[in-house]
Amino acid sequence: MMRSVYLWKILMAGAVVLWLFALLAGLVFYSEHGPAAWALFFVLIVIHILEIPLCIRLGRKHGVPAGAAVIRAMVFGFTWWVPLKRGILNT
Repeated sequence: MMRSVYLWKILMAGAVVLWLFALLAGLVFYSEHGPAAWALFFVLIVIHILEIPLCIRLGRKHGVPAGAAVIRAMVFGFTWWVPLKRGILNT
């Protein structure tokens, strides 16, 4: 099942939904709590920034330009680079 392209694409869509939820939560649901409301959003940013060096190296190995690898790392995180590393997804 973990070798299914469709599973990974669903997980990638889930990553986008998580970004939207974090942004929406910060703007709407918890706006009265100030900086604490943005915690999920900033945690996501930090985690994805830490993945960038790995994604650039892996992207180069698979013919993905560095800029595209950075964007994909920031948007999709591990749901992009894990299946790429395992040969499940093409670039």
